[in-house]
Amino acid sequence: MQQPIVSVVVVVHDRADMVDALFRTLEEQSEPRFEVVVLLNDATRAMNEVVAAHAGGPLRLRTIECSAEDNASTARNRGTEHAAGEILYFVDDDTELHPESIAELVRITEERPDVDIFGGPNLTPPDDPVFAHITGAILASPMGTGPARSRYARVAARAARERHLILCNLAVRRRVFDSGISFPVLFGGEENRLMGHATATGFELWYAPELWVYHRRRRNLSGYVEQMVRYGRGRALAMWWAPRTMHVAYLVPVGFLGYLAALPLLSVVTPLAGLPLAAYAGLVSIASVDVVVRERRPLWLPVVPGLFLVTHLAYAWGLSSTLVRLRLGGSGA
Repeated sequence: MQQPIVSVVVVVHDRADMVDALFRTLEEQSEPRFEVVVLLNDATRAMNEVVAAHAGGPLRLRTIECSAEDNASTARNRGTEHAAGEILYFVDDDTELHPESIAELVRITEERPDVDIFGGPNLTPPDDPVFAHITGAILASPMGTGPARSRYARVAARAARERHLILCNLAVRRRVFDSGISFPVLFGGEENRLMGHATATGFELWYAPELWVYHRRRRNLSGYVEQMVRYGRGRALAMWWAPRTMHVAYLVPVGFLGYLAALPLLSVVTPLAGLPLAAYAGLVSIASVDVVVRERRPLWLPVVPGLFLVTHLAYAWGLSSTLVRLRLGGSGA
């Protein structure tokens, strides 16, 4: 068999059905020069059965048992040590690739030998529920995620910063890890810190819309709120440990959260206190109309504005509360 160019690295635990779907999309790849490195991180019996079933199929599958002390970051680092490919392609266990994913990755890395880290958007699967499609459209909108929207929408190819790429769909040349860079022991924001370190060291990043994957969204409001809080927490950790990843747009939701908390007092002080809230409502209304028109889903309109607000406030809470804990001496991890 040919030496693999790409090593697909995935950490698995208990979502056996999703991992089975991922493996099936890997079996459909048009480019055969890849292997799959599976990190069994306290995997359930059902997960082990799925991995064993695919190990006997067409995939070149390499399984590695993780120790009880490993988290997702240390498991990924362990995977890089065992991978044979020169391109380490990190995907989440709830992603699905299209048949040309690996072929596109090989093509782009060969066309850009000077680039070290590549990535693209994660899109909402067609069979996800309606709520997931609504939140996916919000995340892909400029009002939803600002400078990070390329993580959720196919935009023009460009030289990238860490805010443009995401860990569920991230390819890294081996030379980055050979330089001593690795995933930090964090839960949330680990890829931001890794890419921030890589950028500071002189490695180049590239965003390629062709490198898209499907990524399962949260199916209900509570799960979505939890995700947004975790995203805010991860951003805070990245900003704290890798200050060059800072962008002023990340603090706008925090400022808005503080403004809302102070609004009752401000309303006593000045009758103009509500103007920023009115401006926000106007911007959200415009963004909501843009979402429903772009997606051709007019029935979404009653719920989209509220979900924009939920997105911003949950993210702001995760970011601000984590920064406070870090400032007061906690690890935030």
